[in-house]
Amino acid sequence: RVGRGAAKGGRRRFVFLRRVKALGEIEPSRPWREDDAPAPVDPYGRSKLEAERALQIFCESPDSSGMQWVVLRPPLVYGPGVRANFLRLMQAIDRGIPLPVGRAVAPRSLLYLDNLADALMACAADARAAGNVFHVIDGEDLSVYALAGRLARLLDRPARRVAVPIALLRGLGRISGRRDEIDRLVSPLRLDSGKLHKLLDWNPPFIVDYGLAATVALYRTGS
Repeated sequence: RVGRGAAKGGRRRFVFLRRVKALGEIEPSRPWREDDAPAPVDPYGRSKLEAERALQIFCESPDSSGMQWVVLRPPLVYGPGVRANFLRLMQAIDRGIPLPVGRAVAPRSLLYLDNLADALMACAADARAAGNVFHVIDGEDLSVYALAGRLARLLDRPARRVAVPIALLRGLGRISGRRDEIDRLVSPLRLDSGKLHKLLDWNPPFIVDYGLAATVALYRTGS
């Protein structure tokens, strides 16, 4: 319905932002590429994949009046005002709560909000983007262990990272019904964004440390 509304409104390009969960929760032993076969594991991920395919089919139909499509897949997005698990991690560090992430060293891709906005503008304006799927990341992958350390430094708090064995964490996750959350904590999940760079000459304008500092700065204000 959104696609039809955009076409009726005379829009020439539809940029669809789609979470990486449509690919899967765990990478295939290397960073996910755009041409990898998706393997979503839950209804949320499957719905995102179905929406992407439905948009592509619509844009290729006469009803779209030739409207172009672009799909942009980000990993975890953070920035000033971030919520959910990222905010809880900052709060725990700020309060000095020990975190069982001393062995959570699997790398995971991140994306600063302003880098996402810049990539969205490139996909909307560059003619070369039409009909393509792109991954977009900051360009520096961090483990949860490393992320906690950088946030602690920015918050001027000690990084209380307890080295709990991964097998024990997974076992506790199964017992507590938080298996998926633990898997995301300890498993690698990286994206390859080389296609966006090669095809659109796009590079993230902000480095990870800048994005984390901006995120912490607003958190400190209590906003």
